[in-house]
Amino acid sequence: MSHPEPIRWSSTAGPNRSRNGSRTTTSRELPAGSCGSVTVAADTLDVGRMERLLALAWDSGAQPVVALTKVDLATEAVFEQVAVLAPGASVVEVCAPDRSGLSELRTLLHGTVVFVGASGAGKSTLVNALCGRDIQATAPVRQADGKGRHTTTDREMFPLGGA
Repeated sequence: MSHPEPIRWSSTAGPNRSRNGSRTTTSRELPAGSCGSVTVAADTLDVGRMERLLALAWDSGAQPVVALTKVDLATEAVFEQVAVLAPGASVVEVCAPDRSGLSELRTLLHGTVVFVGASGAGKSTLVNALCGRDIQATAPVRQADGKGRHTTTDREMFPLGGA
């Protein structure tokens, strides 16, 4: 089975913003111009965010893939709701710690892959799991409000490897 070429990981600060060090730019385009797949990482169902990120993915010309992360912690099943919101996109449930869903996700990725989603959604954890080693820093979400901590704020390319 052939695996995708390098993964393009991208930190996002909302659907129309990209972060580059301390500089923030506004754009209607995704950070990678020639990506094959855009993986929208989501650990909760935020309909507005999901619609915006999917629209950006489709507008880029890439194939959207929705990775529903942290399914081991989910309090409600959202697969069917996301499938309705994302016609034409593949939707896969993933739990990186126990590696469930990773094989299915890997088969859906093509060429260079951009990961987008809210802070704390599990983008870095997915990259680590798909690469087979810890190459991106991760941190738990804040206990007080369940929000992410902006642990990874840069963009890098990583070869997928044989995870």
